[in-house]
Amino acid sequence: MTATNTARKAPAERLAAADAAFAAGKYDEGSELLFQAVAGALAQLAEVWGQPCDSRAELRAFARWLDEKHGADGCHALNLSTAHTLHDNAKYHFMPPDDIDFCRPVVREFVTTLLSYRQKAAPYG
Repeated sequence: MTATNTARKAPAERLAAADAAFAAGKYDEGSELLFQAVAGALAQLAEVWGQPCDSRAELRAFARWLDEKHGADGCHALNLSTAHTLHDNAKYHFMPPDDIDFCRPVVREFVTTLLSYRQKAAPYG
């Protein structure tokens, strides 16, 4: 099962769990949960529009598609890249906590934005 498939469940719940993990000083867990929230929110939205979303490449392509659809100048793709960086850091530990703290609100807001799109989305629109 891909990371995307496991992340499709409850992105908002994963945000709350990430907040709790960060508050407890568990940066790896919080980072992974933020990534899963992003991947899950993108996957849910991609399904609405009948877009593939089962791999990193498909998530990136869908984020670029959202950039075009919303005239977002690459911010969706950039935010997804930031989420992937947090995900990779949870495994390889190359970021200091200050850098993670800098990325967290950006990624969190991205999830909130994606969830708002989902509420407004028309299937295959």
